Amino acid sequence: MLLRDQIVIQIGEELDGMVMIRSGDNRQEFRIAALERETKRKNIIIREVEDKENESKIVQKLAVTIKKEVDIDKAKRIGKYRADGQRPIVLKLTTGTKKAEILRNSKGLKG
Repeated sequence: MLLRDQIVIQIGEELDGMVMIRSGDNRQEFRIAALERETKRKNIIIREVEDKENESKIVQKLAVTIKKEVDIDKAKRIGKYRADGQRPIVLKLTTGTKKAEILRNSKGLKG
């Protein structure tokens, strides 16, 4: 067998391995996307909140208003800071049931 034929066979085997890795990546990407969707389902976005108010104060007001304990993983503002603007706050809750509980009691939050 010629050296050229050996190189072509070796390159072909490597390409086959890359194709198998790519198909595995697609499944992994699908799983990652599903996990990201699942974590985003637990989020609540609070809009029209002045930048003057701290996120922790908003969370405390939320807990008092709905008269329940709020289990929050993380609270943070999204968007660029503007001195005269309002940025939304994303609340990352620990469970989907907490989100449903807050949304059920959300009538007291308006205003």
